[in-house]
Amino acid sequence: GGMISKVQAAQLAARAGAHTVIADGRTTDVITAIANGQTIGTLLTTQQSPATARQQWLTSLTPVKGYLQLKDANITQLQQNYSPILPTHVVTVLGNFKRGDLVCCIDSQHHEIARGLSNYAANDIKKLIEHDDESIEQLLGYQGESSLIEENNLVVS
Repeated sequence: GGMISKVQAAQLAARAGAHTVIADGRTTDVITAIANGQTIGTLLTTQQSPATARQQWLTSLTPVKGYLQLKDANITQLQQNYSPILPTHVVTVLGNFKRGDLVCCIDSQHHEIARGLSNYAANDIKKLIEHDDESIEQLLGYQGESSLIEENNLVVS
């Protein structure tokens, strides 16, 4: 493939915490030479810790079915503490999605902050915005999850 596919492969490897070398595959014994410490090609390193298999799976899922725009204060908290997405964190809901669909959490400029599997349909989340988990049963008619996206179903971009 071309350079774009090589860089995409390196990004995938980085999520797993692996370094990548892009080298000319037509060179005889190029992999052995690299493994023996020869400086060949371009070394791409990562500072990332290896993502869990579930996080890698969530990152690779497509298509995104909707978006949750988060409050700025909650974006910082999410990036630092990897916390679940709560109804009080959301400013608005974009798209029409169902429970279990992949949604992106975005900032006010529509940049992706995180993605995960939604515990609620878009219409239900619209009812829950700005309410705490004690109001869920009253607003929806059933007691659901306290978070819109649980930590184990969420990966920060």
